[in-house]
Amino acid sequence: MNSYFGDTPEIVMKSVFDKYDTNKDGFLTIRNLETLLIDDMGLNDEQCQLYFLLIDSNVSKTISFQNLRNGYEVMNDFSILISLPKYNLITEAMDMFKKYDVNHSDC
Repeated sequence: MNSYFGDTPEIVMKSVFDKYDTNKDGFLTIRNLETLLIDDMGLNDEQCQLYFLLIDSNVSKTISFQNLRNGYEVMNDFSILISLPKYNLITEAMDMFKKYDVNHSDC
């Protein structure tokens, strides 16, 4: 797998996933993922939220190991995205969405 983490062995990715799966249910919450992305990868809060939206493919608000594994490939594209001038527009749009999502449904 050619990804943000290079050819990371699956056992390493599983170990990282298990470290942040604090309740051991096989899923990461957005808080678990934020901790991983901020502590281990140095992303900021806005970048974490955008990344979560990109890899939560079934909009379950949780991340499975397979989502995380697939997300490593997305990270290449994401690293390009956060360096673009339009990144600020995307984060402003996310903030505006949150402002008007009064029932916190993310819909």
